[in-house]
Amino acid sequence: MSRTRHTRLLLGLGTLGLLGLAAIAAAQADAQALRKQYDMKVNQLAADAGAQAQYDLAKWCLKNKMLAEALSHAVDAHKKAPEDVRAKYLIYVLGGTTLPATGGGTGPQPKAVTEPMAGSRKAPSLSDEEMNAIIKREGIDRIRAFRSIQRLIVAGCGSAKCHGGVGTGAKWVLALEGRADERQLAENFSVVQKYFNRENPAESRFLVVPLTGKEAGHPEKAIRGKTQTIYQRTLEFIDSLKTQADIMWDEADK
Repeated sequence: MSRTRHTRLLLGLGTLGLLGLAAIAAAQADAQALRKQYDMKVNQLAADAGAQAQYDLAKWCLKNKMLAEALSHAVDAHKKAPEDVRAKYLIYVLGGTTLPATGGGTGPQPKAVTEPMAGSRKAPSLSDEEMNAIIKREGIDRIRAFRSIQRLIVAGCGSAKCHGGVGTGAKWVLALEGRADERQLAENFSVVQKYFNRENPAESRFLVVPLTGKEAGHPEKAIRGKTQTIYQRTLEFIDSLKTQADIMWDEADK
């Protein structure tokens, strides 16, 4: 390499290095400015700030990628208004767990369910309020479309010794006692959708785990390949669902 080309290369690398340092400095300045905005918003919150104020701040944090802070304020919003599904699903999006609703409410309560014998079929236990919330959130068409997916699931892993009976040790159990009406569909959808990846359906644990088998902690390869009907149809169904972000913003607009 000639001396001229060597000099030009060094100058180019030096320029890139300076640009990199400038970019890092700008990012740090932006982060500090964002932190100041957040601190100001927190200071403006009244000591007895309600659920809406906490929820609004949680959304602001999420938009600005302050995920830990967003989760903290979403949890505070949920504590203040356990019946508000917006905070619950924001917590879900952020990878947290929702807190149980406090007792003493006057609204409809879940029906008491007698624990069935091991291996028997489970009956749906959703209250009217819970069923209607799921249908409103997902859309009645999606819940009805889940009927065909439920049939495939039942045919593939819905035996009393697997996900179709209680006391099997399975992580989730379908409620299959009685007819497949909207209550049953809504309950079973709510059970299995926890294992859906709405942003990337192919990465859904509902598909990956039974496709992988024992290496993923599943007793066997319940799905033999990606060309199998249950895989293809379920993948299409998950892809047809609204993403968690869509749900969250839909709820925020109501």
